[in-house]
Amino acid sequence: MNRYSEDSFWKIKLSEIPDFTPNLDCLIVDRRAKLSDLLSSSILDPEGIFVSPKFKATIDQFKLPPCEFFPAKVEKKGKKTDYYFLYQLSDCSSDILFSETKFAVVNLFTGEILDTIHIGSKEELRDSSKLLRNRFGARIDALDFQIKPHCLKLKDSFHQKGWDMFTFSVIGLNYYVSYPLRERMLEANLTGIEMGMVDLQCRG
Repeated sequence: MNRYSEDSFWKIKLSEIPDFTPNLDCLIVDRRAKLSDLLSSSILDPEGIFVSPKFKATIDQFKLPPCEFFPAKVEKKGKKTDYYFLYQLSDCSSDILFSETKFAVVNLFTGEILDTIHIGSKEELRDSSKLLRNRFGARIDALDFQIKPHCLKLKDSFHQKGWDMFTFSVIGLNYYVSYPLRERMLEANLTGIEMGMVDLQCRG
């Protein structure tokens, strides 16, 4: 991938579906890596995911946010495999009702929930290290804990979108999927995915 070419991946603008096909031939993975139906691409900007044709066929049956699947190649040990790069405008952070939402302080190593807390705004959540120090002081090493949604209260605007796959960038890089899509993913036996449950509630 030539960073300075006209079809360079790095020419994609944030929060905008590109009007060109970026050159994604190819991503080289470590020879010890295992190819799966979903590959994280957090080292790239903008964030997105590399998905297999099987993954694309599975989620194509559901309602997705504005998105584009760009053809890509993933190379391992000199062999290229067909993938897609999924780039989507799926951020629903503006739909969070912070005044009614509960967040959990979770130990990154054990998964233990230290406490549930309320957070007043996106800005307060973004400075999570300061938030943890102010709340728990010497009891906690902010590097060992993460703030995750415990019960997300959402505006009506979220329900009106009706998306089956979305993100909350203010919380982290995780993708969220509807229960029907979760079940379909499990039926399709997609690999490279770790799922957990989160309580999402729309006002009213």
